[in-house]
Amino acid sequence: MELAYSLFCLSVILLLQCLRGKAKNSCRQLPPGPRGWPQVGNLFDLGEFPHLTLFKLGKTYGPVLWLRFGVMNTVVIQSTKAAKEMFKNHDLTYSGRTIIEAMKPHNYYERSMGLA
Repeated sequence: MELAYSLFCLSVILLLQCLRGKAKNSCRQLPPGPRGWPQVGNLFDLGEFPHLTLFKLGKTYGPVLWLRFGVMNTVVIQSTKAAKEMFKNHDLTYSGRTIIEAMKPHNYYERSMGLA
């Protein structure tokens, strides 16, 4: 009886988390992008040649697209016009971005545009 009660409580908690996550994501305005897998996002969508995959995604979704790598949300900007608009109009929004661990050992966390 305790096992059934525990499983019921666990399923209710998981259901509530899923519903909360959907409501939270639906109110955010995100750029278009492919739908990712749970927990890993779009990591496996990049394939063997990520630059070609991003080029194809840019043709499908436009010059600004949204990807999720694990739990990290990523905005990919693929045109100079969109980059100018982002740096001019939305600079405060993106200035507090997370510094990923891959940038720290090479001291690029202050000067890297490629990983910005």
